[in-house]
Amino acid sequence: MAKILITGGSGLLGKAISGILLDKNHEVAWLSRDGGQYGSIKKYRWDIKTKFIDPAAFSGTGHIIHLAGAGIMDARWSRKYKKEIINSRVKSAELLFNTMVKTGTSLKSFIGTSAVGFYSTELPEVKAMETDVSGNDFLARVCVAWEEAYGAFQQKNIRTLIFRTGVILSADGGAFPKLKAPLKLGVAPIFGDGRQYFPWIHISDAAQAYVYALFETGISGTFNLAASETPTNREFAEALAKKSGRKVLFPQVPYWLLRMAMGERASTLTTGKNISNRKLMRSGFTLNYPYLANALDELT
Repeated sequence: MAKILITGGSGLLGKAISGILLDKNHEVAWLSRDGGQYGSIKKYRWDIKTKFIDPAAFSGTGHIIHLAGAGIMDARWSRKYKKEIINSRVKSAELLFNTMVKTGTSLKSFIGTSAVGFYSTELPEVKAMETDVSGNDFLARVCVAWEEAYGAFQQKNIRTLIFRTGVILSADGGAFPKLKAPLKLGVAPIFGDGRQYFPWIHISDAAQAYVYALFETGISGTFNLAASETPTNREFAEALAKKSGRKVLFPQVPYWLLRMAMGERASTLTTGKNISNRKLMRSGFTLNYPYLANALDELT
């Protein structure tokens, strides 16, 4: 039995990962703002701004899964919120590393989160591989800084694995219910020209991948975490509409209107990249939901 410390444990992905680990009789602990208890999970207090972590959180810890970070879509990208997006990822990783060193904790593995926003969308149809260079927009710069913060763990010879994740689809929250909601009105909006790619991953596959990475000791480095099929925005909307069994209209929402409503973050809806998951699949991992049709069967 191993003790796994998770940041962002109360989120959709954190809860899904925790459930799998508990079913396998591992000990799970979360870092949280308030501490306390969540079922059988002990929550230890941390505060990134004051650089505090309850040192007891590291007692017996063999693995860390780092999921914490301010939501990309939670607020307009003001200068202040952009700083929060970056600091919540970079400063938190630095705090984890420094506390690990101070407490003399010997980690077996560190699993860090990044995103497919790392990649340039200049040639969107070309499948992104882990060896590709980064893009140059805000999200790409966030991902680069995020991943660089994990370098301290690698330099300590701790097995480190980074997942560049697609949009996680779950019926319980996140993006999927928001994408599905307009169907009640008989519409499935197309963002921009609808030709942008929509890299996604089913919540079950995402959680299983993190657990796989924890204990598959022969793998390390960076992996794309996305389904085998990357539809365009229009293809996703059409598949969702077909699954609903409703007669649906597909109104096109232009970028300028999205920009007025959402500010700079509207670009997340109108740009996208085709993603290759070949590296992860070749490592031995198997997806339960590689294609959109079977994922939607489970989600709807």
